[in-house]
Amino acid sequence: MWGTDYGAGGWAMMIGSLVVGVIVIAAIVVGVMWLVRTQHTATPVAQGGPSAQAILDARYARGEIDESELMRARQALAMQPPDARPKS
Repeated sequence: MWGTDYGAGGWAMMIGSLVVGVIVIAAIVVGVMWLVRTQHTATPVAQGGPSAQAILDARYARGEIDESELMRARQALAMQPPDARPKS
């Protein structure tokens, strides 16, 4: 009598809004999962690049650096002070 009786159309609107709400929430969850996955795989470590030691060895093998520079770089990687290297 006061305009609150929508009949069968009221149930259809409630179900429709529930379905739309579920779709929106699912889209948000999928979007967050996609962002997390792309951020995780974008890091250089996750891509499996060569280690710093391997790069040093390759540069030494190509003749780009000499033995003393190789030893200094290895010590810097190991975070050892320069006077702590073994005597040869």
